[in-house]
Amino acid sequence: MADPIRKIVREPRFDAELLQIEADLKRADELLSGVTWILQRDPERYGTRLSQWDDVWFIPAADVFPRSYGIYYTFNDTYVYLLSIRESEEP
Repeated sequence: MADPIRKIVREPRFDAELLQIEADLKRADELLSGVTWILQRDPERYGTRLSQWDDVWFIPAADVFPRSYGIYYTFNDTYVYLLSIRESEEP
């Protein structure tokens, strides 16, 4: 049986940071749609865990925004929590 699809929860900090990014909003929506599709199904496959002591993960959001941004998130069996989106280098 396939794993259940997780629900996405956008934290207030994530939404506030997203609003501050100067980019084509349609392209940003397309990126977020693709990233959330991936994270809902397999948040470990494309993300990188930041440390063995922390449950925060990173996934790059390149080629959409004017600079290199990354999305920071955490998850459990039911939810993926989008914590932050900010300019960052891949870990």
